[in-house]
Amino acid sequence: MTNSKENLLISTFTLGDLQLAVEALMVQEIIRVPSRTVVYLSSPEIWGVINLRGKIVTVWDLGPTLGLKSQEITEDSRIIVIKFDDESVGLLVDGINDVMEIKTSEIHPTPGNVDERQARYFQGIFGESERLISVLDLNLLEKHMKG
Repeated sequence: MTNSKENLLISTFTLGDLQLAVEALMVQEIIRVPSRTVVYLSSPEIWGVINLRGKIVTVWDLGPTLGLKSQEITEDSRIIVIKFDDESVGLLVDGINDVMEIKTSEIHPTPGNVDERQARYFQGIFGESERLISVLDLNLLEKHMKG
């Protein structure tokens, strides 16, 4: 399973009531939530920093970015480590679901009734009515993170 113009390999996860996905090739690794160092006077979106095998990784709480409340850490919580150029960034999520291959033609534009705070970070949605999954636009998310 690889990414091509027709197919996309994605990793799916939950955040609150949302079902979300990111391009699997961008995922460096998925880890359990370790202890963190709080970054005082930072944005509420920054959950903290962690030491990942000698590298400092900033961990973002996607909740505030998407207009949701901050995430509570549970047994199912995970950090998805994404590689942006030469920097790794962690995304704090409520739980990990599947890795799946979809056709890019199955990704539809985000409907107009989706909250604007969320919709701006979505490439689109796919799935059936009982399980709609929004694909995050990691390029826009990276621009937001870098301020």
